Amino acid sequence: MNYTKGEWKVGKATDVMGYETPIYANTDEGRDYEIATVHIYNGEQIANAQLIASAPDLYEALKTIVELKPFNYHNCYLAVKTAEQALAKNTRWK
Repeated sequence: MNYTKGEWKVGKATDVMGYETPIYANTDEGRDYEIATVHIYNGEQIANAQLIASAPDLYEALKTIVELKPFNYHNCYLAVKTAEQALAKNTRWK
């Protein structure tokens, strides 16, 4: 799967009213690349933006879990740790 590599983050609002908020990736070249713009009016929309920004981490965690088959005790532990780390990143903007 191809997607913009780098850490995805929710940025600061860019419009005068404070609603249009970019989601961007910090690329390997060290520059911010805008992925999407979301309109944030309330807490639920902030959570949606955070979830979008965590998509690469969640994708990589699922990919790791699938690649760890067949499961044994060690692989299950690694799978759970990978998933926990991805889910924990979703709270970094709070």
